[in-house]
Amino acid sequence: MEGFIIPPLPKTLIKFMPLSLCRGDIASGVCVECINSSIEGIIKQCPNQKETIYWGPRISSSTCMLRHANHNFFSVMEVIPSFTVPNPNDISPSSQDQFNETFPMLMEILMKNASSSSNFATGNMNFTDSEKVYGLVQCTSDISKTDCRICLQGAMVELSECCGKKRGRVLRPSCIAWFELSLFYDSSSIDTPYLTPFDPPLTLGFSPPEATRNKCVSLYFCITSLHHCIVYE
Repeated sequence: MEGFIIPPLPKTLIKFMPLSLCRGDIASGVCVECINSSIEGIIKQCPNQKETIYWGPRISSSTCMLRHANHNFFSVMEVIPSFTVPNPNDISPSSQDQFNETFPMLMEILMKNASSSSNFATGNMNFTDSEKVYGLVQCTSDISKTDCRICLQGAMVELSECCGKKRGRVLRPSCIAWFELSLFYDSSSIDTPYLTPFDPPLTLGFSPPEATRNKCVSLYFCITSLHHCIVYE
């Protein structure tokens, strides 16, 4: 299963169930480096925790995710904790409407491809003559295709609720969703071709609801009182 690894852990973490996921567009060597860096980060930043989710090695790239827990979480879709990482820059007002029409179409296509084949998809669409939106979605390979789609559907909604910016990411234990207005993934990975949406696209507006479920975060922190550790580095 490409990008999906159960890594060896040091003796201090050997009693835990480990799982790691590398972004589907990165080379295997980069994947291994990211996992090793994440193991070191967990030991240093969140020692003695019962459960850890670590996105690293840098929040700007989110190259891999490393997770461990003292219980078996394999083949179980989990959407909490879910964090949205936005960009502070807004879409230009002159192209906001075009973006709002194009973005859900692209993400719907990527979601379909990821949940029906390799759990990973990238692609892009023009929303003006000179501007494109690029997207990437991925699920962990231990969950079913149905659960992959459900996880990504929720991630798409969270992107629209919190961001509405030039870039946004949602990081969940079982899936990630990401968009930017510039190419951020390895273009040698196979992009989803431009397609007519197969279903009515998701309704994704960019007006935040009165009560947003998720906070936009960009720092790592440990929730020691709950014996959990969620890390962004």
